[in-house]
Amino acid sequence: MPSPSSVTNQSKANLLKSFLNYLGVGFLAPLSLLPYKLLVAIGYGLGYIAARIPSDRARVVKTNLRLCFPNLNKAEIDELSKQHWRLLGRSLVEKSIIWFGSSKKLSEMIEVKSAVDLASKKPRILVNMHFIGIEGSIILSALSKEKHWPRTSGFFQRMKSPFFNQKNCGMAQSLWRQFN
Repeated sequence: MPSPSSVTNQSKANLLKSFLNYLGVGFLAPLSLLPYKLLVAIGYGLGYIAARIPSDRARVVKTNLRLCFPNLNKAEIDELSKQHWRLLGRSLVEKSIIWFGSSKKLSEMIEVKSAVDLASKKPRILVNMHFIGIEGSIILSALSKEKHWPRTSGFFQRMKSPFFNQKNCGMAQSLWRQFN
């Protein structure tokens, strides 16, 4: 049986984690009001900073890149890693529009280029990249009625954080209600 002090410490850690999660989401709400170009610049800046913080995540990114691209040298892997972090930062701040922006602002932000006629109503399979831009299939699904595309559906893998897993599910439902 855990000691009372260990339960208290765990409760404090959970409270701090919950506070930081809400603080992070609260940071996104005002970002949704900024011009898109400024939002992107902020995201790239956050990614630039994140790339320079030593962490297990940074090590995993470089390890995965080395495994996927064994023919690239260290400098090329480092460059790809920096690009990853910049795009991750951008993706995170773009969530401000996805979660808090208007459907009008969201539809103005999205441009879909397709080699096939999406309005043809033929069944299609959308393959979306892992993690960065994961909301892409949800946004396309939400826009389908407005754009006269066939109805869509999507799925995603649960996130490690129950807090952000719930946020993603809530965002998907919110977008669906806005556009349908």
